[in-house]
Amino acid sequence: PVNQPQSLEQETRPWTLNPFASDHTRASGSMSMYPRRRLSATAGCRRTSGYGSPAAARPARWKYGAKARTPGELVQIDHMTHVRDGDTVKEFRAVCPVSKFMVTRVCTRATANHAQRFLRELLDALPFPLVSIQVDGGSEFMAGFEQACQALDLPLYVLPPKCPQYNGCVERANRSARIEFWNRYDGPLDVGPVQAALADYAFFYNYERPHAALDYRTPNEYLVTLEAA
Repeated sequence: PVNQPQSLEQETRPWTLNPFASDHTRASGSMSMYPRRRLSATAGCRRTSGYGSPAAARPARWKYGAKARTPGELVQIDHMTHVRDGDTVKEFRAVCPVSKFMVTRVCTRATANHAQRFLRELLDALPFPLVSIQVDGGSEFMAGFEQACQALDLPLYVLPPKCPQYNGCVERANRSARIEFWNRYDGPLDVGPVQAALADYAFFYNYERPHAALDYRTPNEYLVTLEAA
């Protein structure tokens, strides 16, 4: 039987004993990998009833009680700032609230252009179609980011001001990353080295780390089970 942890520190400690080393085995014969279902930049996105139509690609106010039902719906995006010894990097993170699958990317500034670039990478990285997006009202998610969502026919939902609790999945992932990754990372705070280390952490998070919200399965295991159902 699984011993359920009583706190976040207890939850993360047993699964962060090994460093997120780049030489770990990323795909072995014993690991069932969820099949990737990529979208091209012009393919548009699968629609689910209640989550918009082509006309809903423009930013819309998030409605209280809105909840994702299948992977790819209302994927939550946020960004964090990391500062050390005068150096600064910005980290964009996206989390699927259903599968908990996470994608992350660091950059020098949190601008709409960088957010737009992250959106393109998100489309490529997710193993399922991206259906709709949920963000706060930050300026990085306006202008070019909104235009990119329109071009991709992606419904974009904006949270009410000062309501981070409605972005709870990505906020929770941010907190986990601070404990599991950033408290341990001692390399240079440059985009290249940080992104390389974050790529290993993202693999660990998606394919090796059990999640309490998924009955102590990994996001990949959850998706494999969902595919087989």
